[in-house]
Amino acid sequence: ARFQWNRASRFRPFSQVVFGAGQDNGIGVASSETNHYPVLSPGAGADVALGGRVALRLRFDVPILMRFSDSFVGTRFAVGVSVPFGGE
Repeated sequence: ARFQWNRASRFRPFSQVVFGAGQDNGIGVASSETNHYPVLSPGAGADVALGGRVALRLRFDVPILMRFSDSFVGTRFAVGVSVPFGGE
């Protein structure tokens, strides 16, 4: 789910929560085991309009990999280009 503010402005902040699945390749280099875990990734960012419908997207999120006995919490920062499809 994504919530965005100031859609008519040049600077459009947003917050989002993404839920999905993650995997690892087991323990050790020669492991043939693949483990699957649920992942929750809350985050926030902003779209900065460059012109027309194209925007520069800055995003920070915290993926949380929920394993059987513990959790792994990471951080991720992304920069990209946002081009929306469809109508408003």
